[in-house]
Amino acid sequence: MSARNEGQEQQVMRTANCALCFIRRNYLNFIIEELKDPIRNLPRAIAISCTLVTVVYVLTNIAFYTTLSVDEVLGSKAVAVVRDSVYFYSRLKKSNKM
Repeated sequence: MSARNEGQEQQVMRTANCALCFIRRNYLNFIIEELKDPIRNLPRAIAISCTLVTVVYVLTNIAFYTTLSVDEVLGSKAVAVVRDSVYFYSRLKKSNKM
């Protein structure tokens, strides 16, 4: 890629980021208007959602590492696909033995 194309790509990314920030700010204003007592409830909602996302992320990683070896995780581009194929293949083998 030439230097000119990289510069144009960076400019497009900057413009897109500015537009997304403006859109997010507008949505935040709409949400705050709908909240009852936003000074109390908005920080609470942010804390709860961040905690929930972190817990789901950690539990997902625990599920991956309990199912797959470290080498399989590091060698895969799509860990969830590898995990599902290993998990469902092992369950299929168990169901055929019975």
